[in-house]
Amino acid sequence: MNEGLSKEERLKSRKLIEALFSDGESFTVFPFRFIYMLPGSETIGQTKIAFSVSKRNFPHAVDRNLIKRQMREIYRMNKSYLASDQFPPAAVMIIYSAKQMMPFVQMKTRFCKGLDQLRETIQEKVQG
Repeated sequence: MNEGLSKEERLKSRKLIEALFSDGESFTVFPFRFIYMLPGSETIGQTKIAFSVSKRNFPHAVDRNLIKRQMREIYRMNKSYLASDQFPPAAVMIIYSAKQMMPFVQMKTRFCKGLDQLRETIQEKVQG
């Protein structure tokens, strides 16, 4: 499996992002909020993902970029959670909602827990 985070895997389409926020479903595994959608009319070839950090909580761009970089790295190392033949392509936005930075190890365990929950909820939707 490709360990990188390619350009095709990034969620960049404004239409798809707007649809994600208007029609998508979400859940929270503190400090992350996962917003996901199985595209209906929009067809995407693979799971597309985007990361966001609030400017209100982190006014310095350096801090926001560090958190996003850490989130991308955790996802890149653990994207096999979402890669399988049964898992349909989805659009996912992950928002960091804490008011302060947390240690990388703690962030990694919670992020992986959220990816696990995302995989389970999407598989339930497809099967049920």
